[in-house]
Amino acid sequence: MLAIADVAGRATITVAEAAELIGVGRSAACEAARRGQLPTRRVGRKLLVPVPALLDWLSRNPENAPAARVSTQTI
Repeated sequence: MLAIADVAGRATITVAEAAELIGVGRSAACEAARRGQLPTRRVGRKLLVPVPALLDWLSRNPENAPAARVSTQTI
């Protein structure tokens, strides 16, 4: 299982990794990205999730992730 500490030092993660991190399926994360609900950046054909933007999004929208996965630890 992917944890916030596992991605804290990375600039970006894939949509699939973001899905695992927030506890939703890949297709749900892709749909959220398509709707603009999940912060993403496109690089060529690849869709990436900037880790700082994702962490900020999670801190502003804790209802978007299961409480057990949202950590209050300093990163």
